[in-house]
Amino acid sequence: MAELTKYETYKPSGINWIEEVPEHWEVKRLKNTCSLIYGESLAEEIRQDGVIEVFGSNGKVGEHNISNTSAPCIIVGRKGSFGKVNYSYKKVFAIDTTYFIDDRFTKNQLRWLYYTLDIIGLDKLSKDTGVPGLNREDAYNEKLPLPPKPEQLAIANYLDNQTQKIDRLIANKKAQAERLKELRQIEINNAVTKGLKPNAEMPASSKVEMKDSGIEWLGKIPKHWEVKRLKNVADINATKQELKYEEVKDLEVVFLAMESVSENGQIDNSEKRCVSELWEGFTYFQKNDVIIAKITPCFENGKGAWLNNLESDFGFGSTEFHTVRGHKNRLDNHYFYHVTKSDVFMKIGEAFMTGSAGQKRVSTNFVLTFKLAFPPIKEQIEIANFLQQRTTAIDQLIKNIEAQIEKLQELRKIRIYEAVTGKIKVNAYAEKTA
Repeated sequence: MAELTKYETYKPSGINWIEEVPEHWEVKRLKNTCSLIYGESLAEEIRQDGVIEVFGSNGKVGEHNISNTSAPCIIVGRKGSFGKVNYSYKKVFAIDTTYFIDDRFTKNQLRWLYYTLDIIGLDKLSKDTGVPGLNREDAYNEKLPLPPKPEQLAIANYLDNQTQKIDRLIANKKAQAERLKELRQIEINNAVTKGLKPNAEMPASSKVEMKDSGIEWLGKIPKHWEVKRLKNVADINATKQELKYEEVKDLEVVFLAMESVSENGQIDNSEKRCVSELWEGFTYFQKNDVIIAKITPCFENGKGAWLNNLESDFGFGSTEFHTVRGHKNRLDNHYFYHVTKSDVFMKIGEAFMTGSAGQKRVSTNFVLTFKLAFPPIKEQIEIANFLQQRTTAIDQLIKNIEAQIEKLQELRKIRIYEAVTGKIKVNAYAEKTA
């Protein structure tokens, strides 16, 4: 990479997010650098088959057979994901939740303008209290640093080079995280359907004898395992009748809203309320119960938990939870929690959801009649402990990768900011292909 330096002299910018700019640069309002053109209405049902990408405020939303921009072009979110900036090397159809800019509507270098728009904070300008939106006049009043056009090209070339490198690193990191998530799922699926001694890894003399489970989607299971409907080995949605209201009404207990439960089994104990406020109209559970989100998309996303870390002996939560409490010496709650994270449970549950789109739910009947394969209680505990260790280790690896991705995304922003504000001089990139 060419050596980068600072410019020789700078001047005050008059822009609140930049102290100074190179002395020979101008500072102009957006309205003096480009025109934001309104996108057009294009209902999904009237779109024609074609190869022209249709762009909404959050990016590509479909295809059509005609365009309303030239190529390349910038698309800026106007409603919804307002202020979000996308770039396309091809002609597109920009719909009415967007503005667009192409070379007909600016005399400046388009890639430079894209990078500049990406950091000036258009997503902070909404005044609408209902549907968030970007007012064009507010955007036009924003000031931005304006280098001479040859430097615009150098900045665009430099940032293309830098962001492509960073984006490749981010893509690789995301792929690593996805492979770890797949490994996590495989570990769970194997352990709760085949146990901890997969025959493929064992000498013939030690192999576990298998039998047909009698369940088409489950296949063979270890011979000593049982298959029962969940209602025969657990209490489903137990009632609070085991409590005496007068004795507990003044106690403060944990309340779990849906957002208090993560997709990897963590719970937020911070919200506590008086029992008298929660007695009617909420889901009741005890410490060590298993809770399962019943509504879409929370169920499909895996929201649920084993409540071993509940900070009260019992609590209440969203009505969109099912609760499961295994019978003593028959079903270990920790083991069953891992079953709820398996493909067997998740995919069958999703297939049997009822209700209209957006309001589909896993019914109580599905939970009651779910056919569960399970070993003796001692083996359940061994499997649960093994999976806790394995999934915790994998989750930490994923968390580390996600932290690396965040740092790379921050580095990407810094590179753009440094270049478009003149903190670094990248003129050596002027001769490279745009």
